[in-house]
Amino acid sequence: MLYFNLAAKTLIIIDLENWSWITIEESSFYLLFHFAADERRDF
Repeated sequence: MLYFNLAAKTLIIIDLENWSWITIEESSFYLLFHFAADERRDF
C-alpha cells in the first residue's frame, strides 16, 4: 500500500506482510514512482 503525504511531501510505504513501513524523502519519491509505474501498469 502506498500513501503520499502532500503536506510533508514524503512517500510512506506500508508493507502489510512484513508489518513494516518506510518513509522516503521527496527527492527519492519521483524515482520510486516512475519505477513502480513501469513495473505495475495498474499503479
